[in-house]
Parts: sequence; C-alpha cells; structure tokens
Amino acid sequence: MTGGWQGSRWRIAGAIALAAVIFWIDTATEVPGAVSVLYAGTILLVADVLSPRGVAAAGATAAALAIAGYLIPHAEHPIDASLLRLAAGLVAIAITTVLALRTWSAQSVLVKHAELLDLAHETVVIRDISGRIRYWNSGAERLYGYSRAEALGADCRKLLKTALSIPEAEVMATLRAEGRWAGELVRTRRDGAQILLESHWSLREDRPTRALEIVEISTDITEKRRAGAAAARAEQRYGHIFEAAGVAIWAMDWSGVYAALQRLGLRTGGAVDERARAEPALVGELGAQTATTDVNSAGLALLGTTDKADLLGPKLLRLFTPRSEASFIRAVAALVDGAPTVDQETEFQTLDGRRIEVILRATVSSEAAPWDRVLVSAVDVTARNRAQRRLDETLAELAHATRVMTLGELTASIAHEVNQPLAAIITFGQSGKRWLAREATEAPETAACLDNIVSNGRRALEVVKRIRAQTTKAEAEIERLALPELADASLALVRRELATAGVSAALDADRHLAAALGDRVQIQQVIVNLLLNAIQAMERTQPDRRQLAVEVHAAQDGMLGVFVSDNGPGIPEGDPQAIFAPFFTTKANGMGIGLSICRSIIEAHGGRISAANRDGGGARVGFVLPPAGGDGAASGDAKP
Repeated sequence: MTGGWQGSRWRIAGAIALAAVIFWIDTATEVPGAVSVLYAGTILLVADVLSPRGVAAAGATAAALAIAGYLIPHAEHPIDASLLRLAAGLVAIAITTVLALRTWSAQSVLVKHAELLDLAHETVVIRDISGRIRYWNSGAERLYGYSRAEALGADCRKLLKTALSIPEAEVMATLRAEGRWAGELVRTRRDGAQILLESHWSLREDRPTRALEIVEISTDITEKRRAGAAAARAEQRYGHIFEAAGVAIWAMDWSGVYAALQRLGLRTGGAVDERARAEPALVGELGAQTATTDVNSAGLALLGTTDKADLLGPKLLRLFTPRSEASFIRAVAALVDGAPTVDQETEFQTLDGRRIEVILRATVSSEAAPWDRVLVSAVDVTARNRAQRRLDETLAELAHATRVMTLGELTASIAHEVNQPLAAIITFGQSGKRWLAREATEAPETAACLDNIVSNGRRALEVVKRIRAQTTKAEAEIERLALPELADASLALVRRELATAGVSAALDADRHLAAALGDRVQIQQVIVNLLLNAIQAMERTQPDRRQLAVEVHAAQDGMLGVFVSDNGPGIPEGDPQAIFAPFFTTKANGMGIGLSICRSIIEAHGGRISAANRDGGGARVGFVLPPAGGDGAASGDAKP
C-alpha cells in the first residue's frame, strides 16, 4: 500500500529469507524456546505491501512452516513440552495476521477519505497544535502553489504568512473552548499573491497518539469579495447619478403588474389594450400594483413635494389624469410585447395641484422577478408645449397673412376670373331682353340665355368662394382630400399668371389615387405657393422652355405626393432643404416666409416637403402626405 514496487519486492524477498532462516533454526538447531513466534515478524514485514488476501496467505504460510518445523525434529515423539511452544507460536502468528488485516482495512479507509478530500475544491489542511502540517490535499496544492511534499512538516503560519482578522490567541481560546472556529484570514500564495479565505477550523484528537490537531477547511473568496466591492461601488455611483442627474427619476417595482397580467391571461399588448377599452377599471387595478421604491430630489420637486413618503409605495394612481391613464396602458402593453424601453408623452396632476405635461421613459431592469425594477424618468415639457402652442398660433396668423399676400399677387387673375362670367351675364341678359322685346317670343332662346346667366353667376360665385376661403382665418378642418382635383383647382387659381408669364402647365395625375387627410385650404395654399414660385423662377428662361409640370402620384413608401417642376435656374448650390428655412429667399424683394410656412403646414399634417435640382436644369419641389386610414378610398370619394 505504501512505497514503490521496487521497495515492495525487496521487503517480500526479505520476509522470505527471514522465514527460511527461522525454519532452519527451528529444524536444524537445538535452540530452546518458541522459535515459531518469530514468524510473526515476517508477517509484519510484508503486511503493508500486500493485499488482504496476500496477508492472509503470508499468515497461513508462516503457520505451515511453524508446524513443519515442529514435526520434522519431533516425528518420533510428537507430543511433548515443545508442543506448547508450537501452540504459542501459532497463536502469535494468528494474532499478528488478524492485526495486520485490521490495520490494512483502517488504512484503506484513510486512503479513501484522503482521495475524497483530494477531490474537494476547498483546501483541507491538517496540522498539529504547533502548526506543523500533517496533511495537505490537492485543493491546497492548487490554491497555494506548494506541492504536498513541500508542505508536509512545514510550519503553516510561516509557509503561508497567515494574517488573522483577530489575534491568534483569541482564535485558539475559542478553538479550545468550543472545538471550532470560523472566520476570514489572509494568506500569501507561492507566487506572492495575497488571497482572502473563509476558513473553518475544528479541533480533534488523533486516536493513535492522542495528540491534538487542527483540521482546517478554507475557501478562496477573493474574487467574490472583489466582485461584491465592485458591486457596492457601482451601487454607490448609481446612487450619486440617481440623485444628481437633474432629471426626475423613480425606481419602481412593477412585479405586481406583471403578476396581475399573468393572472388575467393578458400576455400580449393587443390583449391589454382590448381589455382596457372593455373594462376601464383595469387601469386602477394595474396602477394599484405599482410601487415606488425610491425617487430622487428632482422627482420630488417635479411632483410638488419634499417628502419621499408622499410618493413611496402604491401611490401612483393619485397622479393620474384621463390622459395619463391611457399612457399607462400603452406603456404596459408595450412592455408586455417585450419592449425594454417605452417613451410616452403624458400629463400628471401634481401633489400641489398643478397639471404638468411630461415626457416619460420607462426602462425595465429586472433582477429577481419580472418587472421588479423599472426605472421611470420624466422631463417636464409644460413650458415647451405652451411655447409650441403659442408658436403654432403665430404660424397660423402668419399663414393667414401669407395667403392674403398671395391673393394680392393674384389680383389680375382674380379680376380676369370674375370679369369673364360677369361679362357673359351682361351679354346674355341683353340678349334675353331683346328676345323678350320681340312680338313673338321664342321661349327656347330666352330659356338658354337665362341658363347661361345662372351658370356664369355660379362660376363667379365659385371664384369668390375660393378667394374667401384663402382669406378666412379659421380653425383647420380635417377632411378627405382628392389631391388630383386639388391640383386642378390650384392651377385654375394661377391660370392668369401662367398666361401672363407665357408658361405652359401640364398635370400628370393618378385619378385613382387614394385620398389624403388634411385641411383643404392649407394644402391648396401650399400648392399655389409652389406654382407661383415655379412661375417666377422662369422669368429669365427662354420663352419656348417655360414649361411647368405638376405630378400627383403615390410615392414608393406609400405616401401621396404632389411635385412641381420648372425649367428655371434651379436651387443655389448647397443644401436644397435650406430654402424652407425662415427668411431664406432668392428674390430681390422676397420675404423668405412662404416656403417656411409651407413646411410647417405639411409637417403639421404628418408629411414631408423636399426640394432638389433636376438633371436637365430647373428645380423640383413638392411634398408627400400620408394616405387616409380605413379602406384607402380612391380620390373620387374625397373632396377636391
């Protein structure tokens, strides 16, 4: 069991030689005494290098030799006083064999225990009271860097430079009084690195020698402690950022909301929306499951309080308005669909009675349970939105003024448009009077004259209505618009300008184009402005090249587009989108507000306006609008 194979061979050979010598003495000499007792020595010599079966065989062989050694010289007188010496020898051989087998069994158990200790990840070190190492497992070899041969017999304190968290005298006093001690200590590895250990010591008595020894089991917690310290530093940094961010932040627990959704079977955002519409009480049920766990000083100030207790816990519902209830449901629906972050613009009723408009961002950062950590940040946009509303009102005023200015530019066209039907009315009226003055009244001719009078009167009325629509300052009326027909009407308004400038106009329109949603007056204002700009851009163009094209088609992204192209000098080099900036103009007497207002109108309708130079010369300016929802009706179902 111990020693190498070479050493075992020599010991077995020595045992055989010793047995042969004892047998010779027992049979060939007259040495008095129980010589057979000496066979016990041969068994002891090979007991720890043979298996249990080998030990038993050695004992049996020794007994056989003892019996043979007795019978050979006593063949004639087998029973005499020497028989007692043989019996004593056989008893000694038997006892030695049994003890050797028991020792072998005990050592086998110890070996197995040692092998198990070697499999452990922890370090297992056994040392005596003075600190001398008596056992050193593989875990200790791996952790400390010293082999078993180097460690055994060494002073543990000196070898590993042990530094305890409390005086060693206190540790030993606890160990003697309670039989065990647990704590942390620092040791130095072979490579010089210091490591932190969580160590458990127990005091036990070695049975054979009855000497006290310390069994020590230690676990390296260096990385664990380092990670914990890093986490603590991160938490501290987070706390500083949380408090000093300057933005209102709430740390919230929405795990109750998640559990309620699971209990109700609402596992998709669509299901949440549908249930909330059918059961308005769902907002209160889910809102009651939210709990604020922390809030920074900016959050307290935003919501009109200085005491965190006013907000901690399930108190979010107190801040809700009908608008924020809808935003809360939308946020929950988005999180259910897996969105890690949700942005919402909503409003709150603050604790000091104000109503504020905020942009919220909710970010899920779950740890132990789903939605147990939700960070909600808020930016107060009340002042911004108020300023935006004032700006929108100003832009509406400016747009109205621009329409009036545009009509001023269309004075000649308006006069021509109104003059034609009025002249026709006068002519047909005079003709009717002449027919009535005849002796034989011709009713058909008179009726035709009266029909023409009515028709031209309506035509003049339509011209006046269009002018009034452009000059009226009223709220936007959103309706379904047929863009091809709206382009037709806009071209009719600038017909006189086209004729005066010698510009030919062509309309390429998809008459089956889907309807758009918008305010008819505002969109027509944009189209008229683009047409007038195109006409004015071709003032210096050769007369035979003064061509204006209007395209009304669906864009590739599904939007509905209206584009006006001309053969003028084009847009100055640089960013073509700069022409939509306020006060940008290329005209000597221009104000630079027309296209800026056009952009505001189109963007307010959810569209985009753009400009670009054409490859063959000139510019192409236009806009796109989103189609109306629903079944996507054709333009014939919409108003021009």
